[in-house]
Amino acid sequence: MAIQVIQRVSPLQNVFIDRLNGPFCEAVLDAHISQVSILAEEWMEYYERYRPQEASGDRTPEQCEKECLTAA
Repeated sequence: MAIQVIQRVSPLQNVFIDRLNGPFCEAVLDAHISQVSILAEEWMEYYERYRPQEASGDRTPEQCEKECLTAA
């Protein structure tokens, strides 16, 4: 077995890797992108609703919203 340098993104020179790479990207990388998206949404909800904010006296945005609604 020898190492050969091939052209970058050359399907004709890299048939076996391209055959593996497509399904790998679909199965693994796309799954990770989906997971990152889910985690980002969960973090944003935590940050915007449940995390105490220093500017509001260490109250959560949800607490501030309830206080504003009851004061009105």
